[in-house]
Amino acid sequence: MSPWLRLCAPRGAAPGVAFQLRDDLLGVFRDPSVAGKPSGEDTRRGKLTYLTAVARTLSKDAGDTGSQRTMRQVLGDPDLSDTAWTNCVASLRTQGYVAQPRRRSTASFRVVRSNCRGPSTALSPHCWAQRPDRSSRNASP
Repeated sequence: MSPWLRLCAPRGAAPGVAFQLRDDLLGVFRDPSVAGKPSGEDTRRGKLTYLTAVARTLSKDAGDTGSQRTMRQVLGDPDLSDTAWTNCVASLRTQGYVAQPRRRSTASFRVVRSNCRGPSTALSPHCWAQRPDRSSRNASP
């Protein structure tokens, strides 16, 4: 990995993870009337999100066959009924499978906020000048 990527990767990864986790959580828990689209789209399409992966792992580790069965039934079902979706969301909440993704999302946003305080090392003019493809021009971003 280039020195430039080593400097930028941590600052780029945190916002990416924070955004994706928040999007996954909103995809399950958002109010459709506020969002303008139905919740559960990723589930209906069979998309394996971080939330889904955590819930599957934790339910398996806990021997929670009811939640495992519910998730198997809803994941990838384009004709998923509102009742089945509501039951799945209730199962995720009741069993506490949402807590870990929420904590990780919050932690990622904290990293983003801390990286935004003060001048950014990775984006400072000095670091930009050291970027291999820009070193001869000494250009600013």
